[in-house]
Formats: sequence, structure tokens, C-alpha cells
Amino acid sequence: WARARTKVRLAATGHPRIDKQRDFCVHVLDERRLELQSLTGEPISDAWESSMGSATLCFPYDLVHTGTLVPAAVQVPLLLVPFWLLLATSWVQGFFALRAVPDRCYEVMIVAMLCGVCAGALVAAVVRCLRTRSPSRLKKRLAQFRQQVLQRSPKPIACARGPTRAVSVAQLSELLQFFDDFVQQRNAYYLN
Repeated sequence: WARARTKVRLAATGHPRIDKQRDFCVHVLDERRLELQSLTGEPISDAWESSMGSATLCFPYDLVHTGTLVPAAVQVPLLLVPFWLLLATSWVQGFFALRAVPDRCYEVMIVAMLCGVCAGALVAAVVRCLRTRSPSRLKKRLAQFRQQVLQRSPKPIACARGPTRAVSVAQLSELLQFFDDFVQQRNAYYLN
């Protein structure tokens, strides 16, 4: 599973060619690197650089490549197997035969289970929609930083270009510390 090609959707990268095409394949090189590929599987050799945007797994790859220990596409059928085995045993049929209306109880049990499966599928779809629309950790952190800056200066005003507009080392250090877990070992090649 780890080395399989996966279809992803890139959005809001600020790069016109990436934002125009949007859907790509990625190939996992190792736990920290991905190779961007065209939909036909050809590696993209152009130097496309962006320091913003988001990557989302496309359906049905999000079902296959998500899950704690087992992919979600395998978890759901595995969770349903015990219920089907329980219904298929002769013990359950004997239990229903002791009731006044055995056929009716068996039908009610099947309908109740199917309703449960449908409700589970609906909940899974709602959770998926909420996750895709919820802001990323980076967006939340940006909002926190903006709020922190606005607390210090509730009504910021633009300053004229020149040396008075410079950012101090203390401000850069504060910015780095606030976003350190996102920056980690990256360089700032795009600042040149």
C-alpha cells in the first residue's frame, strides 16, 4: 500500500499550471518525499515550486489510503462480517423459530441491520465532508498568529517603503518559533 500511486487534487497553490490542471498522481518515494506525476503516471520534470496550497486524496483513494491500522475500505466490510455470520447461524434461526412469528422477526432483524448499515454509511459521508471542509492545521495556526498580531496592534497602518519598514530579527525569530513545527528543516530558497 505504501508505494502505490495515488490520485490527489492540488488547490490554491498559487502556481498557474498546477491550479489549472489540479488532478495529479503522486508516488511515495519515502516517508518524507512524494513524486508528482501526470495522470498517465509520467513524472513531472518541470520545476514547479509552491510554498502554499493543499493536497487532498481523490475518491476512492481516500478510502484505500486512510485508516488507523487498516484502510477504511477494508475496515467497513470487516465490521459487517460478524453481523452476517450471526444471522447465518442455525442457532439464530432456532431462536427465531421459538418466537410466535419467526419469519417476521427474522425480517425485522435484517431490515434493522440494513438500516444500521445505511446510517453508518451516511455518518461516514458526513464525516468525510466535514473533514474536507475543515481548515488545515496550518490555516488554524495562521489565524492564531493573525489574532496574536492584531492583539498587539488592533488597527495596523501601512508604513512607507524604506528602512523603517524593515522587519526586526526578533520579529523573524518569533515568526519562526510560532511556525517551527511546520518549517522544521526546510530552507528559504524562494526568498532569493
